[in-house]
Amino acid sequence: MAKIQMIEPKFGQKIIDSAIELQNKYPRVEQRAPIGADIFVFIYPIFLITLYLHGMIKKNLEEKQGWLFILFSAIFSVLINILTQTFFVKERPINLLSGVELEETILHQFLPPSSFPSDHAAVSMSVAIATMIRGHKTKNKYLIWFSYFLIFIAIIMGICRVITIVHRPTDILGGFTIGIFVPLLLAQEPILKRLKKWIINPLIKFQERIYQPK
Repeated sequence: MAKIQMIEPKFGQKIIDSAIELQNKYPRVEQRAPIGADIFVFIYPIFLITLYLHGMIKKNLEEKQGWLFILFSAIFSVLINILTQTFFVKERPINLLSGVELEETILHQFLPPSSFPSDHAAVSMSVAIATMIRGHKTKNKYLIWFSYFLIFIAIIMGICRVITIVHRPTDILGGFTIGIFVPLLLAQEPILKRLKKWIINPLIKFQERIYQPK
């Protein structure tokens, strides 16, 4: 299947050039940006598992459904990302700059060849938006404020991934777009009902068969 060759707009290339300059000029940025580019990805599973365990302890079905909704928002965002990557060719900027010494990110060795759209951006934004949706649905102001914090984290991670030359700005914007669109789509009542019926509720029943807190 023929793929579409993508070219970064001039503004994006200028940002990449500035990022290389920034790394060369400030060693601390070069050392710390790779951590910010990946570290938050490890926090999301802990966040969701902890909240799901709370729902298990409280034996609250609606709460468990809510956290699984956030999880599957992230999963479907990644699946759509992977599907999108099969239609586009866009080599990572770090691969094209082999002559430039740059600090590698934590997960650099596992990077897929195509950089558009960014999986990290899609996952981080989908978790944030799905958390916001859940906060509004349950009228939980703390959860809504926490979703703003998650959006902030997503933006920081996106900036760090551009600074480390793993992605171009449009890769991040593409991932953010998917990360916003997917949770909003899944939250539509007809789709949400089917998601609960076919995936979420069977998973909860399976969990309850394995372990049910007394």
